[in-house]
Amino acid sequence: MSDYLQPEGIIVAPSDLAVPRAFAVAELLDRGRLPFVGLVECFRHTTIAGEKTETVVVDVEIERPQRRVNDIHRTERIAATFHEADNRYPEVESLRPDFPPVPHINLRPREFPRSLCLYDEPWSQIALRWTPTAFIEQIRFWLSETAKGSLHQDDQPLEPLLFGSGYRIILPSSFYDDDSHGDHQELRIVPAHGGDNCRVFIAVKGAGEEGLPFLALSLIAQPQMHGAIRHTPRNLRELEDFLRTAGVSLIDVLKTKLADWNKEELLDKKVLFTIAFPLMRAGAATVESTDIWMFLTTKSVAEVGVGVGHWEKTEHGLGRSLSHDPAADGRSIPLEIMSPHLDLSRNRAAAASGFASDDRPAVAIGAGALGSQVLRLLAQSGFGTWCVIDEDVVLPHNLARHSLDGSSIGFPKAAGVAIQLRQFYEEEGPPKFVEVDVLNPGSRKDETEAQIESASLILDMAASIPVSRYLAHDAPGSGRRIGMFLNPQGNDLVQLAEDTARNLRLDCLEMQYYRALWHTSELHDHLAQPPGRLRYARSCRDVSMTMPNHSVSMHAAIGSKAVRQVMEDDAASIRIWHSNPETMDVRWFEVTPVPVYHNTYGPWTLVVDDYVQTRIAELRQAKLPAETGGVLIGAYDLERKIVYVVDTISSPADSEEWPTLYIRGKKGLADEVNRISTITDGQLEYIGEWHSHPDGCRCTPSDDDMKVFSWLTENMDDAGLPALMAIAGEGSVVAWYLGMMLRAGGWELRP
Repeated sequence: MSDYLQPEGIIVAPSDLAVPRAFAVAELLDRGRLPFVGLVECFRHTTIAGEKTETVVVDVEIERPQRRVNDIHRTERIAATFHEADNRYPEVESLRPDFPPVPHINLRPREFPRSLCLYDEPWSQIALRWTPTAFIEQIRFWLSETAKGSLHQDDQPLEPLLFGSGYRIILPSSFYDDDSHGDHQELRIVPAHGGDNCRVFIAVKGAGEEGLPFLALSLIAQPQMHGAIRHTPRNLRELEDFLRTAGVSLIDVLKTKLADWNKEELLDKKVLFTIAFPLMRAGAATVESTDIWMFLTTKSVAEVGVGVGHWEKTEHGLGRSLSHDPAADGRSIPLEIMSPHLDLSRNRAAAASGFASDDRPAVAIGAGALGSQVLRLLAQSGFGTWCVIDEDVVLPHNLARHSLDGSSIGFPKAAGVAIQLRQFYEEEGPPKFVEVDVLNPGSRKDETEAQIESASLILDMAASIPVSRYLAHDAPGSGRRIGMFLNPQGNDLVQLAEDTARNLRLDCLEMQYYRALWHTSELHDHLAQPPGRLRYARSCRDVSMTMPNHSVSMHAAIGSKAVRQVMEDDAASIRIWHSNPETMDVRWFEVTPVPVYHNTYGPWTLVVDDYVQTRIAELRQAKLPAETGGVLIGAYDLERKIVYVVDTISSPADSEEWPTLYIRGKKGLADEVNRISTITDGQLEYIGEWHSHPDGCRCTPSDDDMKVFSWLTENMDDAGLPALMAIAGEGSVVAWYLGMMLRAGGWELRP
C-alpha cells in the first residue's frame, strides 16, 4: 500500500466485516470466484458523526485500447467503502495519487482520492438489484470506458464542473441581461422562508429594507472540458487557484474592482461572485453549454479588500496597503458555493414546455372552471399576454373545479385569474382584467372594447351563444376568435376556431358543429343534460352542473395545447374531444369547415354553405328525371335577422315525385325534425322547403311555386319568421328565395 493512498480505519480480516454489502464483496473475492479482480485488504472506520463504515480494497484489471484518451492503468487499485446505515451509494475511490481528472467524478472537499460516479439512478433504485458481482463489473466498466473516452455518451448532457452544497439562489430572470451597473449589480438576498433549514434564497435587484445587501461581480472563464473537477473551493484563495486553470486571475480582477468600490455606500455590502464556465465535450473544439456558479461570502467589501491585501486598516479607516502581507491571500474570506437559478421568464417557461415564447396580446372571455385552468396552462407555457374579462365572483362551490383557491372567495374571477397568470414569471405592467359582462359592459364599454380591439386572439370560454354571436358580428377588432366549451356533462370538449382572415366566423362554425352532431351517432348524446345539478344558493338560477374536476382538468390540458395548434395554422377548424367517463379514453372528431355564402334582402341575411348546396344538388340528380324535394333544417338569429341553412331532410317516403310535379309527403318527418332538435339541444329546427326542377328548366318559381311560397310566408309570418324556399336546377344551381309575405328576395348560387 506504500505506493497508494491509505484508506481510513484499521485493518480487519474479511471474515470480520459486519456491514452486509462489504462482507458480500470481500467473501466473493476471498474465494477467488471472480476473474480480473483480487482482494487486497479490508478496513473498519468510525466517522466523527459516529457512523461505522467498512472498506474493501481491490485490484482490478482493465480492458484498455492501445491508444487511450485518459490515463487509466492496466491494474487500478480501488477502495469501496460501505456504510452501516446502507442509505447511500458505496463510496468508490481510486487510491492512485495521480488518478487523472476525468468526467463522472464525484466532487469532494478534498481532491484525492478521486471518487468515481458509477450510477445515474438513485441508490434506492440501484439497491433493489445490487449484487457484489454486478458492483465489481460496474467498476471495471467505468474504468474501461473512461480509458476509451466513451463513458460520457454523445447524447448525454455535459457534466457540470462543480456540485453545489445544497444552497440555491433564485436570481431575477433578467440578471444576465442587465448591464446597467457595468460589471457588477447590487442585490438584496432574503431567505425563501423563515424556517431553520432554509437552503433557498431569493435575490432582488436594487435597494430595500429586507435581506443582506450584496455586490454581484460577474466573470467568464475560458472554455473548459466538462466534468474536469477537482475539489470544492472553500475560500477566496482556493477559488483563485480553481479559476487560474480557467484563465481567470480572480484576486487581480477583484483588486481592480475594489478601487471602484471604495465608496461609503458600498463598503458594508457583502460580495457575491458569479462565474460562468463555458463547457466543451471531449474531442470537440466548440462550446456546447455554460455552467454557472455563485460563490457567496458574508464578509463585507471592506473586509474582502483587507483579506486580499488591497487595503489595510488604519486609525483613519481603510488605506491602500503599501506592504505585502503573505497572509492576505484570500484564505480568510470563506465562501459558500451556491447553485443559481433564474426566476421564471416567459421564454424559459415556454422552453420548459418545448415551445417558442409567444407574447401576443390576447383577451380571454370567461374565467370559470375551464377558462381558469386553460389560461393557467397557457400562461405557464409562455403563451399570450392576457386580459381577462368576466363579471362573476368566486364563490365557495367554484373551488371544486377552479384554478383559484379559497383566498379568492368574494373577489372577481377576472381579477383573481389575471393576478395568477402574472405570478408565474416576471412581467412588465400590472395584471389586466375587466370585471364586466361583455354583453353589457355599462360604463366600462370603451375599456372593454379597447382590449378586444387590440388583441390578436380572442379566446371565448364563456360557454354562451349570445357571447359567441357578439364576438362573431359585433365586437371590434380583427383578432382571430376561438370558442372553447365543455358539453353539459363535462366529458366532451369543443373548439371552434375562425380562420385568420375571419371568412368563417364563430356563428357559421357553430352551425356546422351542430350538423356534425346530427350526422355522428357517437355524439347524439353530446348535448344531453346531466342527471344532477348542484344548488349553491336560494334563487332558481343559483344552480351549477355536477362535473368532476378531473374531467375539467383533462380537457383544459387538451384545450391549452389545441389553442397553440390553431394559432400555427391559418385555416378554420372544428374539433370535438369525446371522452369515456369510465375509462377516460378520448376520441377526437375533426370536422372540416366548408365555405359559406351570405345574401341579404331587406333586413334579413341568408347564410348557406357548400355542404347544403352540394347535398341538394346530389339529391336532385339521384331522382332525375323526376322532381324531388324536402325540408330545410337550420337556425335563426332573430336579433340580427339571420337565417342559417344547415342541412336538409330528403323527400319523405309518401311524397309524390313526377317529371313535372313534386308534392312533398310528411311520413316520419315530424319525428325526424324532433330528433334533430333533441340532438342539438333545440338549436336546429324546420326553416323552409326546397324542391327541384327538371333539366332544361330555369330555377325561377312557377305559378305553383308562388302558391307554395305564399302559403309559407303566411304561416311563417304568424311566427315572426321569414319564409324560405329553394329551387334546385340543372348544373347544380340552387336558387334561394327569402322574405315575409310577398316581399321576397331571390338568389342563384352556382357551383
